[in-house]
Amino acid sequence: MIRNASGRISDDVIRSLLISLQDARHERWFVIQHTHCGMRGLTNEAVCARFEEDAAAHGGDAVEAHHIDFMPIAGDSRRISSAMCAACARIRSSLPPSRSTAISTMYAHGTPDRLGGSRKIGAAK
Repeated sequence: MIRNASGRISDDVIRSLLISLQDARHERWFVIQHTHCGMRGLTNEAVCARFEEDAAAHGGDAVEAHHIDFMPIAGDSRRISSAMCAACARIRSSLPPSRSTAISTMYAHGTPDRLGGSRKIGAAK
């Protein structure tokens, strides 16, 4: 399992999947996203501003945050679904197709304090 904020397929994720494919012989990849993603509706600028505020409150600075693409998710569930399809496409184009399968799915969360409060709302290959 590789978990990251926004469930995006970065170069580092591809590196990890390639290693997993070669060394552990894993061949099936699941991209799982949820409707209450903390990166949804943010911009890189907004994330940097949050880091700047937090750093200033603790006597530091967040200059390094301005050089990072946090890969936020703009928009609604349709955009999340499009991002998941793009993630699967990137996996398929980066790994040997005869040896790997990428599947995406999205879950709608119920109340955050209720265990098992999710339901599957979509899937794509």
